[in-house]
Amino acid sequence: GYETTEKICRDSHMEKSTIVRCNLSKASKEEIVEEEPDGSTIAKVTIDDLINKTYSISASFAGDVNFTGSASAVKKLAVNKIPTNLTVTLSEAVIRVDGTSVVNIKLNQKINATVTVKVNGKEYTVSLTKGEGSLTLSDLANATYTINATFAETDKYLGNTSNTVTLKVNKISTSVDVSVDSPIVVGDDAIFKV
Repeated sequence: GYETTEKICRDSHMEKSTIVRCNLSKASKEEIVEEEPDGSTIAKVTIDDLINKTYSISASFAGDVNFTGSASAVKKLAVNKIPTNLTVTLSEAVIRVDGTSVVNIKLNQKINATVTVKVNGKEYTVSLTKGEGSLTLSDLANATYTINATFAETDKYLGNTSNTVTLKVNKISTSVDVSVDSPIVVGDDAIFKV
């Protein structure tokens, strides 16, 4: 009869199809799907659009005039969510209160999604196109700001929080100059120009 064993990719990610292979021994040449170097044969089944869960997989052969039927043991196939990595960078790490800095956000998956960017606790929603997006910061008060981004977990992707970057916003520097007409004589008005 047929002896079956499964070779299963246990850490499949949902973006790809999963191929389940069953080794079949003692098959006639007419029934061979693919022959292995050791002479055993393989039947392949492609399963698309798997979701995040664990599947039970088994194979069976009903038998025919030459071979008795058989069934494999049940194997488990775990389909994991796709890991993500989110990073943020600044176009400028130090600006003045009248300046701007762009927060650049990059997700390692080239997907369209949204992320939440926190600037000293204030939240902004930023759209990513093919894994990239940006947020322009302006009109900020004199302070030091911590900035990071969060990608929320979905049905296909694991969530991730980015690195934290620091933006320093300085006051605009000023200068005061005084000029005076000197010397003057007693009784004259003193004139100062600022």
